[in-house]
Amino acid sequence: MVQARPVRLGFTKTGKLQFISHLDLARTMSRIMVRAGVPIWYTEGFNPRPKLVFSLPLSIGTESECEFVDFKIVEDMPLDEIASRISAQFPPEMSVTGVWYPDHKIAEIAWAEYEIRINSSLSDETLVKKSNELLSKPLVITKKTKSGEKEVDIKPLIKHSEASLDRGAMLVKAMLSCDSADYLNPEYIVKAIASDAGIDFEKVESEYYTILRKSVKLADGVTDFR
Repeated sequence: MVQARPVRLGFTKTGKLQFISHLDLARTMSRIMVRAGVPIWYTEGFNPRPKLVFSLPLSIGTESECEFVDFKIVEDMPLDEIASRISAQFPPEMSVTGVWYPDHKIAEIAWAEYEIRINSSLSDETLVKKSNELLSKPLVITKKTKSGEKEVDIKPLIKHSEASLDRGAMLVKAMLSCDSADYLNPEYIVKAIASDAGIDFEKVESEYYTILRKSVKLADGVTDFR
């Protein structure tokens, strides 16, 4: 036995798995850890279970290439073996991106990089221009908070953004604030663009969008979180 040592797992969650809730993901990951035989630290009490700490829970409908979960191991095991064991238990639309000893605390995550793809009959150079102009100036939206709804200018929460045409759709790359005090859901970007351009996502056959989280950064917006 050794002293419990923190370990961080990086993984992807894409495809149909974008539609499972964070609670379902936590339950699934607990079962995966047990089946993988990772010597993980368990909670105490009448119903012990693997102690897992996730970073930045995803909204349902959002895919991600940069998910993280922290846990502790209570026996020595090579990191590559941990990765191999967990990978063997993952469903097809999850994959291991790495296993390492953490360099930073989860609370140090400050920015998240997204790719938002808007498929619409209006996806053309005019929409690109309008969207870039919209995201370059003060942008007041009604934002839900713990105390209710309030008007918020989300421009300070956008570190940078750029819209362009890509394979018949409009692609918006944006770096958004995601610290605990100022989290900006990328859905607000989609809603702002749709409202400004008159896009009706109720017409699901022709008008729809996808959101993919590409990376998360520290406060400088450059250094990758690890």
